[in-house]
Amino acid sequence: SRVYWSVDLPDTLVLFVHGFGGGPEATWPLFPDLLPQVPDAGRLDIVLYGYDGVGAQSGTSASLLRGFLERFLADPGATMQQTVGSRDRPGGFRYARSLIVAHSLGSVVARRALLEAARLAATAPGIRAWLATVRLVLFAPAHCGANAPALALELLTGLPWALGRLAPPVAKFFSPLLAELSPGSDALQKLGQDTRTELQKRPGAPYLVARQVVWAG
Repeated sequence: SRVYWSVDLPDTLVLFVHGFGGGPEATWPLFPDLLPQVPDAGRLDIVLYGYDGVGAQSGTSASLLRGFLERFLADPGATMQQTVGSRDRPGGFRYARSLIVAHSLGSVVARRALLEAARLAATAPGIRAWLATVRLVLFAPAHCGANAPALALELLTGLPWALGRLAPPVAKFFSPLLAELSPGSDALQKLGQDTRTELQKRPGAPYLVARQVVWAG
């Protein structure tokens, strides 16, 4: 993962979750150049979150993300101390808003992580406090399925035999996620059902209803 700390005291965390086969730098390569052009960027702390977007199952990655959010949002200053050797955040500092921007597979991982957090929040006031600050933006989300052959070709790029019909079955040996991201898969159906169940308990829960969905090249 990569963190961009504001030199000023921020009020917002923006956390980017990459997609299938991506990474903090591979998915957002122009980020350092574009960031200075963003109005009020000085009021943001920004995390490009990294996880195994090829070999790990989405549920495992979601649990790791939920744990990261729990530790980070409970005490951002402690993470700052670990990464840059200083703690320019006052004791008890918390973000007023935490925006999660999830791309492709990242939308599946982020939704599952937030559902886990919601389940634990019933008996954990600390989780309940930071979960209330979370908002969700989705970029080309895959929570309703993805084009598995296209993902397979992306995964196997550079291998001369990874062509046509060979790509999906061969790629499944490398990544269990291709099956999980197929439209109608058990994993995606359960994610949808669990999301609907949570929304029945908490209609309009802001951490599950995306504030914006973006499709772009």
